Amino acid sequence: MKTYDSTIQIIKKPKKLIGFKMLKINIFNNFSISYYLLYIYLLIIISQLMSCNRDQTYVEQGLEKEKKGNHAEALHYYNQAYKINPENKFANERLGFLLSESQFSIIPAIFHLEKAREKDLNNEIVTLKLIDLTLFISDFTKGKRLQKEISIQLKESDNLFINRITECLETLNRVEKKKILALLDTGAFPENTKYLYRSLALCYENNGESLKAEELAAKYRKSINLIQ
Repeated sequence: MKTYDSTIQIIKKPKKLIGFKMLKINIFNNFSISYYLLYIYLLIIISQLMSCNRDQTYVEQGLEKEKKGNHAEALHYYNQAYKINPENKFANERLGFLLSESQFSIIPAIFHLEKAREKDLNNEIVTLKLIDLTLFISDFTKGKRLQKEISIQLKESDNLFINRITECLETLNRVEKKKILALLDTGAFPENTKYLYRSLALCYENNGESLKAEELAAKYRKSINLIQ
């Protein structure tokens, strides 16, 4: 009988030992998984911080080049910042303005300006440039919508000016177009013309006044240099 009891105890002890070992393994595994998840989380945070620093470094380099008038190099640096962080507001804004100077990159310019505006819907400068480019490509529906959204922020003279540019580009009646141009010529252009000069110049161009259009472009093109 004693022998039987001893055998049972001997059998039970390994079971207890095995259970203890399994408990240790589970604890170790849980600890390892938690440690691994923490490690991954820290890597993600560090990676994001490094990305922020990298895209900001490119933005600063682009800014420096733009101030010196090296727009091609500025575009390169802003584009690098955009690749790292597509949500970088300043990189998108400057890409939009610089690309807007070429008639072959108006669509990409609009894309970047729209991304910049998503971060600040009340950004008057970005919205005015978007209005300028949408009118330039004859997207009058979007141009009017943008103007309506920002009209409360603008002076009455600015709103009237944009309306006249829109009417000038939208109308197919040459007589009506001449009347609108005559109204535009009656007074000095508002300060915000520097953001709207492409669509304004096109208005004159479409009416056969190429010289006037070139003069406007030459006068206001410099305003794409870093906007203060």
